[in-house]
Amino acid sequence: MMSHDATRTRMPAVPPLLRFSRAFQIVLLVLSLFGRATTVAAGDDSEETAAERGWKWLTTKPYLPADFDNEVFGQLWTVWPEPLRAKAAAAGAAERRRLAFERYGLVERPGSDGTGPALGYVSDG
Repeated sequence: MMSHDATRTRMPAVPPLLRFSRAFQIVLLVLSLFGRATTVAAGDDSEETAAERGWKWLTTKPYLPADFDNEVFGQLWTVWPEPLRAKAAAAGAAERRRLAFERYGLVERPGSDGTGPALGYVSDG
């Protein structure tokens, strides 16, 4: 049987999250530095902001299947009611596109030349 030593002081309990060994901390540091090194080596040295990365993903990655392709979109005016259909038939392609955007509530992307997909859509090609 062990005797109790009254002269010993008891250490406060260390929370489990703080019990990482020094070796584990070094491994975490090396892995985080390795991850950063591979990102830089992959050519991602542009240091985009979170907003820039988000804009890029939202405007280039399709998250849903396409509703229709450019050919179908270009022919939508042929099924419009008569006053609008006659106006679209007399218009050129650029004006027809503007009319379709107006009718369906679509918006051109900032800086667009009027030929690409609407804001919120990505190219199917």
